[in-house]
Amino acid sequence: MYARRDGPWVNEARAIYKQIVKEFPNHGIAKAYLARISEARPGEQEKYLEERLASWGLDPSVRGMLKNIYRRKGEFYRAVALMDGRLALDPYDVMAHLEAGQIYESQGLWDKALERYGAALRISPENNTAILAAANACVSAGRNEEAIAFLTQSLAIRPNQPDASKRLRSLRPKEK
Repeated sequence: MYARRDGPWVNEARAIYKQIVKEFPNHGIAKAYLARISEARPGEQEKYLEERLASWGLDPSVRGMLKNIYRRKGEFYRAVALMDGRLALDPYDVMAHLEAGQIYESQGLWDKALERYGAALRISPENNTAILAAANACVSAGRNEEAIAFLTQSLAIRPNQPDASKRLRSLRPKEK
């Protein structure tokens, strides 16, 4: 939708989707679209997304939007619970572990973040995103030796990473 938020087209679409939801209360797709165009009203958006998730929990975009709403509201435990819900559906979902790790990392809970990154690496040992996320969490937690090990592992997988190389050089002790 290219119309401005709360412009005439958005308002018309919102009215149509509200009518559909009124006539068909379990119409998940209408609820999801209504939530997407209700960004100006976060409480309303959250309500529709939660209803959509309850009626049809397999929608990853709904989980992602809800996760972002919960993070903005400071309800980190609910955001992590959504990722755990994804893992209940698919125990090998590396991205769910990574996103939960990012949530913990944003709170400064380095150990929990590293647990999630470690879980992602047990599923996919050569996942460079998980390796670099673990390295960054280690640096933030002051665990430079572990960060060096992760960065070295990352560079062994993908040698041409200037940022990882630069970070590794900055962490290694300077020789005199």
